[in-house]
Amino acid sequence: RSLLLADNIACGVDKSESVIANRLVQLVVNGGTNVVSSYSTSRVEIAVILSILSDLDEKTTDKLLTVCETLDRVASTPTDVNDTAVVTGMNPEDSSPLASEVGTGMTSATLVSQEISQSTASKNAIETACFWTHRLVQRVPMGRCSSILLKLLAILMVGAGHADLESAKKSHNSCMFTAKALVLNEFKDVEAVRDAFLGGVVSLLQSLSQHSSWHVRETVMICLNIVMINNWSVLTVASKKQCKEVFEFGLVQDTKPEVQKLAQVGMVAYLSMKPARELQTIAEAFVRNSEALATREKKRKKAGGGSGEAKPDAVYTTTVTMMACVVLALPYDLPSYLPSLLTSLLRHVTVTAFKDMVTKTVQLFRLTHQDRWEEFKLLFSREQLEDLQGAGAAHYFS
Repeated sequence: RSLLLADNIACGVDKSESVIANRLVQLVVNGGTNVVSSYSTSRVEIAVILSILSDLDEKTTDKLLTVCETLDRVASTPTDVNDTAVVTGMNPEDSSPLASEVGTGMTSATLVSQEISQSTASKNAIETACFWTHRLVQRVPMGRCSSILLKLLAILMVGAGHADLESAKKSHNSCMFTAKALVLNEFKDVEAVRDAFLGGVVSLLQSLSQHSSWHVRETVMICLNIVMINNWSVLTVASKKQCKEVFEFGLVQDTKPEVQKLAQVGMVAYLSMKPARELQTIAEAFVRNSEALATREKKRKKAGGGSGEAKPDAVYTTTVTMMACVVLALPYDLPSYLPSLLTSLLRHVTVTAFKDMVTKTVQLFRLTHQDRWEEFKLLFSREQLEDLQGAGAAHYFS
C-alpha cells in the first residue's frame, strides 16, 4: 500500500502510468489476490488498495467493476433452503446440484462443510464491500468512482437481508453511511454525471423495494428517504416520481408494519417538499375522492344491512393513506385546505381497516398544532369542529 501511494504521488497527474498500480490491477482482476480473504486484516488492506486503484483512470475502473461482480457473486450465495433439504434427507432424484452430488456419494457432513464454507465466504465478501465503500466515500471524489460505488451499494443493500445478523447489520449501516454521504453539490459543473449517478441510485433502490427480505425493504425505505431529502433540489422529475412510487407501494401493499411506517415517513417527506399550490391541488383532489368513497361505503353498508365489512380496495386504501400523509406534511402550520382534508379523513374512522391510522394521524396533528390551537381553530367552521369532536377527539380540540 505504501509503495502504491508513493508511486501514485511520483507519477503526478497521470496516475495511469503507475507501474505498481497496473500490476496490482492485473493481480486483482486475474484472481491473484483473494478479495474475500479469511483474514480480516487482509480484507482491510485489500479494500484500501482497491479504493486507491479506484481513483485512477476509466480503464482501471472498468477492470475493477469485475471485482465488484466477484464480490456480488460470492456475497449472494444461494440461501440454505435447498442445502438444508438435502442434508435432512431430500430425495436424491431432486434436480438441484447438491442433490445430484448426494446421488454421486457426497456425504451429509461434506455438504454441511460446503454450506459453512459458502456462508463464511459470503460474510467475508460483504465485509470487503463494506470496507471498500467506506474508503471510497471518505477518500475518493464520487464523480470518479460513481460506477463502482453503485455496484457496491447494490451488494450492500442485498446484504442487509443476510442470514448472519452481524453481516446484515454491517451492510445496513454501510448503506445508511453511503446514503448520508450522497449530497451531490460537487457535481454542479457536471450535471449529466450527477443526474446519471443519482438516477442510478434511485433506480437501484426502487428495484429492491419489493425484495423478498423485509430487512432489505426496510433499508431501501430509510436510504431512499435520506437520498431524496438531501438531493431534492437536483433530483430529476423521473427520479422524484420513482421515490413516490416506492413509498406509495410500501404504504399500500407492503405487509410488514415496520416497512409501512418507514414508507409513511418517506411519503410525508416527499409531500412536504412540494410547492404549497401543488399540495393544495393534491389535497382538494383527495377530498373529492374521499367524499365519493365515503358515500359509496355508506351505501354498501346500508345495502348489506350493516352486517360484515369488506376489505377496502386498493383505490380506497391509497386515498385514505395519502390523505393521512398530506395532513402530516406541514406540521406546525395550518394551510387553508387542511381543515376540510382533516374532517374528510375522519369520515373513514369507522372503517376497521383505517381506524388505527386515522386515530394516530389525528393524535400527531394534535401534537404538532396544540401550541397554537387557539389560533388555528378559528380556521375551522363550526361544523368541522363538531366533526372533530364527534370523532372522539373532543379532548384534543375543545
